[in-house]
Amino acid sequence: MEKKTSFSKEHKKPSLNQNFFIKKYKQITWKRKYTFIATLVFIFLIISTIFLTTKLIRESNNFLEYDFTLNNVTMSSYEAAINYILSGHNKDGGFSPIPFRQFYQIFGATKMASDIFSTYYAVSTLFLLNELSKLDTNSIINYIEGYLYDSSHGEEGENEHGPSDLWLTFSLLEKLNATDIVYIEDFISWTLDDFLPDGSFRPFDNVPASIPAVKSAYLLLSEFESLDSINWTLSTQYVLSQYLGNGFFQDPLLPDSLNIISTLDAYTYLSYTNQLETINVSTIQELIPYLTKMYLMVYDEYNLYEGFSHRVRSIHGFIQFAWENNLSLSEISPETLELCIDIKNSQDEVYGGFPTFWDNYTTFVWVDDTVFALETFYECDLLNLMNDNITVVQPPNSPYICKINSTYILLILSLTFAMLVYLFKKKVKSNSSQHK
Repeated sequence: MEKKTSFSKEHKKPSLNQNFFIKKYKQITWKRKYTFIATLVFIFLIISTIFLTTKLIRESNNFLEYDFTLNNVTMSSYEAAINYILSGHNKDGGFSPIPFRQFYQIFGATKMASDIFSTYYAVSTLFLLNELSKLDTNSIINYIEGYLYDSSHGEEGENEHGPSDLWLTFSLLEKLNATDIVYIEDFISWTLDDFLPDGSFRPFDNVPASIPAVKSAYLLLSEFESLDSINWTLSTQYVLSQYLGNGFFQDPLLPDSLNIISTLDAYTYLSYTNQLETINVSTIQELIPYLTKMYLMVYDEYNLYEGFSHRVRSIHGFIQFAWENNLSLSEISPETLELCIDIKNSQDEVYGGFPTFWDNYTTFVWVDDTVFALETFYECDLLNLMNDNITVVQPPNSPYICKINSTYILLILSLTFAMLVYLFKKKVKSNSSQHK
């Protein structure tokens, strides 16, 4: 009996059509194969170039300058914090509250807006720590000038500035030796625009009045020798209307609730205007027991007072108050070492910054709060706590700006150009041979 021959799928004979294509492929010359492959590569390069160029135009110019492959970089805790702050510096010269890498990873967005308050806090602390030389201060000045006078910050003829941002802006320009860009008449006019009939000031246009705005207005107009423009008796009456009678002041938006910043700024205002006797004290030193009591409330992680969970920001308020009244934080705080150790232990290992909160339920880090943390270490003379090393998992990128993506684009463009030159020469050579 004749045995049938069987073929597995792997050993099937080629069909007539398969034979046809194999035969045709073998007839193709090596040069044509090379030209075909080169054409495919050329098409790929063109598509890649269009894609990356479109991405570059569509997204922020910052985006392609960042290398997101940096991970697990070991540095000192101090260097990590400084780099985190520096990473908030934008191309427009200002600072944003969150560095770009963190911003992109959290929100997926590629455009960051600079903020005048973050700019003030960051630059002031870098100045304090002799780290400002790492930045182009001209870009910062240009940002501030644009912030003050660029019409895009408000409708024509409208004022969106108020005593709070104007005082900080002027203080910052003093540090940068750039107060010559200030038009004093504008600053005075903008401040007076926010004066209300009851003697209060709005921090900004269309924002409710506050004690901090009254203090800022007084300091600013005093700087410009324009205190006579305001009836300060009315302003004092407004400040005292927020007094709780126990040594503390409230925020008008939170009646009957002690507010740290309102209390500190009320003390400063009453001290500068020589009216401390209205709260039954004669000198700023007599307020220290109240300050210490407030400080201990802030230090106590279990207190439930409004705003006290934002401890690092409240400590900044105490430091600002101490600077404005020729005091030191150690005069107010009996536990500065414990405070600084607590803050140090809260340093974030993902980005290297410090959080607004440092409790068990959130550690969201910001440039502002990192600034306040370093400011506290400096004021307490405990910067040495930041000498140990930390491994930052995903360091923000401004200190590590890398041109990897830009280089890749240039490489693709170069290869594309080289391919075009090659094909052009090949075409010319082909035409020449045909004419012969």
